[in-house]
Amino acid sequence: MATTKVHDPAVTFRFELQAGSRLVNAGFSKIGGLKEESDVIEYREGSDPTVLRKIPGLRKYDVLTCERGLTAQGKELVGWRTDVIDCVEPFRSDVDVTVKNCDGEVARTIKFQSAWPSSLEISDLDAKTSEVAIETMALAHEGKHDASIFDS
Repeated sequence: MATTKVHDPAVTFRFELQAGSRLVNAGFSKIGGLKEESDVIEYREGSDPTVLRKIPGLRKYDVLTCERGLTAQGKELVGWRTDVIDCVEPFRSDVDVTVKNCDGEVARTIKFQSAWPSSLEISDLDAKTSEVAIETMALAHEGKHDASIFDS
């Protein structure tokens, strides 16, 4: 009897973010904005049927939004953001988001080119709540010029 191997999809709670040239290997509780899209250009020549053709245009990438609990070890992110504000080159860095399966093995690595923190935010401080303070970093990037960000 033939057996088939089941390929379970990757889970969303095991991932890492690494910014190579910045030596940032930060743990985040949530990363959003993993999206790429292309503009749709409608095109028709005079000899074409009465239907518009659709061809791909410029690719666009959403800003990555990375969230984590505020800790004392966040100085590398503040330093990176400060380099952006002060235009200290090189402030851009290639970033890898590595998604792992349940066994902790790499399921896929999503690569982002020329990323830099466009904002760094700390949640409101409120003495009347017992919530965790959240640090949010937005990373602007240029995707990948040679392929989709979703290539593994």
